[in-house]
Amino acid sequence: DDYVSYPGTAAANLGTGDFTIVWWMKTKHYATETYYRRIYMTDGPTGNKAGNLQLNMDPNTGCFNAWTNSGDLDLVCKENVADDKWHALAFRRKSGALTMWVDGKEGTYSSSHNTRTYTKALGSDNGGKPRPLFGKYTPSGSLGSFRGSIDKFQVYKIALTDSEIGTTAAVGRP
Repeated sequence: DDYVSYPGTAAANLGTGDFTIVWWMKTKHYATETYYRRIYMTDGPTGNKAGNLQLNMDPNTGCFNAWTNSGDLDLVCKENVADDKWHALAFRRKSGALTMWVDGKEGTYSSSHNTRTYTKALGSDNGGKPRPLFGKYTPSGSLGSFRGSIDKFQVYKIALTDSEIGTTAAVGRP
């Protein structure tokens, strides 16, 4: 049940512009325990607030999922990353278009969870200073805990190129 929580910061406000989030992770656990297993989320001041970006494990497939509680963003890649091996993952918004990356290659997407365009602000809650939370649904509870390892988590407020995303997968394996 290890997790990392930061106080509210404008640095975690992704706004409406381009961004890329990259990280390495290793897990074999993805089954839900009431809540999806959270890799990262901005929790506003009160937890699962509508519009907060959440990256987590799909409980049915072992794939990673990006969504907001408001239901207007829901994107799941088809590549199972819950195989107890290290994987380089990325989530990018470029001119409103969303893409997910697994080990340097763009993922394939679930037909039922396929929000490919999202232009709304991410991180405008909590006065524009969302609280980044890694590895857990909420700091005060025990549900939604990520079980595995997360390393080299980086947020860029630019859209990395395909080549740059590929480079993160080619170097720096934990």
